[in-house]
Amino acid sequence: YRAQYLVAQSYAAKGDPQNAAIAYDSTYNMNRNGTYAPHALLGLASSLAAINQNGAACDTLSSLNSQFTNQSAGMRADVAAVAKRAHCS
Repeated sequence: YRAQYLVAQSYAAKGDPQNAAIAYDSTYNMNRNGTYAPHALLGLASSLAAINQNGAACDTLSSLNSQFTNQSAGMRADVAAVAKRAHCS
């Protein structure tokens, strides 16, 4: 689970958002309530926005916000930044 999350981060760092999106989605689906689940959803949304899948990115952020309501200030700021980049309303 953690290894899959690190693979996703690696793809994102290499500038490969398509493979990052797949890896973040896999991470989330391995454990939807796990430690990395909210970060995986955020990474998925960010990766989707990077490949101009803004609707899917916004849907992912909506899922993140409804499933994980007790986010840190840093996570909320990151969510807001991705939402702005994806033009979420």
